[in-house]
Amino acid sequence: TMERRKNQSEQVVKIIKNKFGNNPGNENFIVLGDLNDYLPSTGLNPLLSQPWLENVLKRLPAKDQWTHWYDGDKSVAQLDYLLLSKKIATKNATVLPKIIRKGIAKKCTQYTGSRYSGVGNIKPAASDHCPVSIKINL
Repeated sequence: TMERRKNQSEQVVKIIKNKFGNNPGNENFIVLGDLNDYLPSTGLNPLLSQPWLENVLKRLPAKDQWTHWYDGDKSVAQLDYLLLSKKIATKNATVLPKIIRKGIAKKCTQYTGSRYSGVGNIKPAASDHCPVSIKINL
């Protein structure tokens, strides 16, 4: 699937450049979602290496950047991304993203905070992914 992710990353870059030109960092846009791969990734590199995008989860301490828990080996990593254009990132340079982990299964010991009512050891759980948000000014 790595070749497929690489192709998808290249296509996202192409779509952005087609819309905003060769220097899209001067525009207001955000790329976000579950990119289904961990860093470092040759599949995501065509997108994440762009100088006109910032992965704002990198603003958090490394131990706090995870958005996904994998029950198979009890690991956590970033799978969900919030990529701001350089224009938005610069205007919001001190703003930190928030990762909401209250819906993650209790078996995920990397998170020790409170859970939503009804979240169980494995099930029920909201998801194995954690929502990511950021408050920005345009």
